[in-house]
Amino acid sequence: MKKYATSEPRTEDKKIELDDGASKIFLITKGTLYDVSHEVKNFLDFVDGLPVKDTWIDEVQNLITELEHIEREKVNYMTYQMKIAEERTEAMVEGEAKLSRLIAHLFEIGKNDQILSVTQSADLRNQLYEKYSIM
Repeated sequence: MKKYATSEPRTEDKKIELDDGASKIFLITKGTLYDVSHEVKNFLDFVDGLPVKDTWIDEVQNLITELEHIEREKVNYMTYQMKIAEERTEAMVEGEAKLSRLIAHLFEIGKNDQILSVTQSADLRNQLYEKYSIM
């Protein structure tokens, strides 16, 4: 198997090379020289999507399946977290709107002395929401 060294140029300035220590492997799965071991040939066939009977390839496939499952779980968790954040935002907006309606009502009925109190006491706020049927 031949090995070639290359470097990764930066997009902004082609003269600057990235020395990130990363290695990239280009797999030629359609080669016909058969100058690789049986194990490597099995791996190349696996990468090419061909059926392979090999214990190590089975282990690789199982690991890939497990990683795919973990990735799906991450996506599900992130989606769940985003939904929670959206719900919190909606709840805050609704709560602010409800408090605004209560303050406006208190102002309309001349209970200005209670306006500051409802901003500081959840119990009083809830009592007045119920008393004035503010939903």
